Amino acid sequence: MKMKKRGTSSIEMIISFAIFIAFLTAIFFFIKPIREPSVSTTTLDIAENALISNGEIVFGIVPFTVDVSEVSENCFVVQHPLKFGDLEIEEKNGILNAERVMVKNSELEDVTFNVDSVNLILPKSSEKFYYIYYTIEEDLNKAQPSTCPTILPADKYSFSVPRIEEVLSYNKLTQLKSSYNSDYEGLKREWNFPLENDFSITFSKAELNMEHEIPPEAEVFSRELDMKIFQDGEFVRVKVTLKVW
Repeated sequence: MKMKKRGTSSIEMIISFAIFIAFLTAIFFFIKPIREPSVSTTTLDIAENALISNGEIVFGIVPFTVDVSEVSENCFVVQHPLKFGDLEIEEKNGILNAERVMVKNSELEDVTFNVDSVNLILPKSSEKFYYIYYTIEEDLNKAQPSTCPTILPADKYSFSVPRIEEVLSYNKLTQLKSSYNSDYEGLKREWNFPLENDFSITFSKAELNMEHEIPPEAEVFSRELDMKIFQDGEFVRVKVTLKVW
């Protein structure tokens, strides 16, 4: 009788142990443990954030409409809403002046214009919709000296609320490439990039590429970004590839 009980107890223990193991297996299978961010993710984030912080330019954009149906001259004048002088845009401080303004039409083509702290002069055309772009970070040098006798009545034009657009600057990227090539280790320290790691940044505009040779045995992690570059008054969409190893 005692032998029978002992055998039954052994079987129960084995079954209980098997159920316990199955339970632990289910926990580890269905519940993923929390892991610290990998070095690859961290270093990619550092490179991306540094590229944006050091390579972007901020534009204010003011859409506006005009009605020039009653204008007889080949030009007209409107009073713009820009505030020349010290200005802050997206926590960046600088100076806004006539050299840092440009005007585009509804097709985002450059428009000949002149501007001062109050007035904007434009050529008369069939166009009814325009954009004023302005920045406090780079001279655009788009304004053309001119005068015009026709002041458009205030009820014949309307400015919309400004919006902000952040894009990469070709000029800033050129400077970054120079620093990358001349003082790579200094740039890593400036970016707080791990000194034991390396990085490259390449563009679909190859003249901006910042590259180092990647050792054959290195484990490489990469990230692709779809961004815009501002160059010579134009906005060009580019692919940016970050690599860290």
